[in-house]
Amino acid sequence: MKRIHYGWYICFAATMMLFTSMGMGSNGFSIFMPLIMDAHDLTNAQTSSLVTIRNLVSFCSMFLTGIYYEKVGTRIGTTLAVLSAAASYLCYSISTTYSMFCVGAAIAGLSFGLGTMIPAAILINQWFVRHRAMALAICGAGTGVAMIILPPISTWLVELIGLSGAFRVEGIFVIAVAVLVFFIVRGTPAQLQMKPLGAEDAEVPEREEEVGRQKENEPMLQKNIWLLLIFASMLTGAVASPGFAHLSVLFSTAGFDSMYIAAMISGIGILLTAGKLLYGHMTDRIGGYRSSLIFWLFVIAGHVLCCLVYLHSNLINILIAVILGIGYALTNLGTSVWAGDMVSGEQYSRLIRHLQIASSGGALLFSNVPGILADYSGNYISTYVMFTSFSMIAAISMAVSYRLRKIT
Repeated sequence: MKRIHYGWYICFAATMMLFTSMGMGSNGFSIFMPLIMDAHDLTNAQTSSLVTIRNLVSFCSMFLTGIYYEKVGTRIGTTLAVLSAAASYLCYSISTTYSMFCVGAAIAGLSFGLGTMIPAAILINQWFVRHRAMALAICGAGTGVAMIILPPISTWLVELIGLSGAFRVEGIFVIAVAVLVFFIVRGTPAQLQMKPLGAEDAEVPEREEEVGRQKENEPMLQKNIWLLLIFASMLTGAVASPGFAHLSVLFSTAGFDSMYIAAMISGIGILLTAGKLLYGHMTDRIGGYRSSLIFWLFVIAGHVLCCLVYLHSNLINILIAVILGIGYALTNLGTSVWAGDMVSGEQYSRLIRHLQIASSGGALLFSNVPGILADYSGNYISTYVMFTSFSMIAAISMAVSYRLRKIT
């Protein structure tokens, strides 16, 4: 029987890191938001501000990620990122006031900012020569899996042992994941006297270097296209994180029970995972321009349907789960596709970094707006009208940038 290469264990550890730091710290927390609001008598604005605080800390910590991993290494760095997620949940478990929940949200933001795809990509690049893209895709699936399985589990735990108990149990689970990450992760294969998976094929890195040299002479991306993509990414971030985070509150204020909401969120998570595969497949077949426009139509249609949740139609809710679940794949993968279509080599590294920061900045700027609008209007219809408008403007900005670059 062929022995499993240790790189796949590294891939598993990186997946679990993303499952906890991003999946539980962000996506998994959304199911708790209406429960926290009801149990501790918080306003919509206060509840939304927890997302704002988390996004603010994660946004700031992203600028320090490179220095952080250079100083402590990937093994200690990833372990501490996961432990930060555990600390946030344990802080939530003892929180009885708004200010205490703010502290937990800040710690969650630190975990989210340090436990991103950046350290996962560092590890995968060290441990894989072949199957690198597959390994990265598996790592990215960790956040999607969290969206699928956490809502029903969290809801069941709250009904069984209460809100504080649910946070405590999940926090202990994250500690166990941190121990697992610590014992599995090694920064380089050399630390275990091994070689990366596929390193025996000497032609692979040579081909990659040759391709890199061929692309160095490509024309620089024009400033107007650069700014359009930055603007589109910022609006994409404003739609993606706050839009998903407030779905549970949207359904809660419309009168649906917690298990129904958990089923909806899980359904969206399942379809998001499928949507990522579909988006990638379509991009390979018809290009990033056309596939992105199609998925933007899904995002726009999904947010329009969110404005109709208060009609209490099961059919509308099912359509939301299907259409928005598939469409949200764009908000996860779009910036990478756009950057790859526009530039390559050194320009790609610079552009993708700026687009991701712009996306995080958009999420930060607008994360508290839904709660403020809800407090003012009494519901979340105006919020999802705003998300619909943002999606349309982002789609147009992206399309114009492709047209200017003459890529269609």
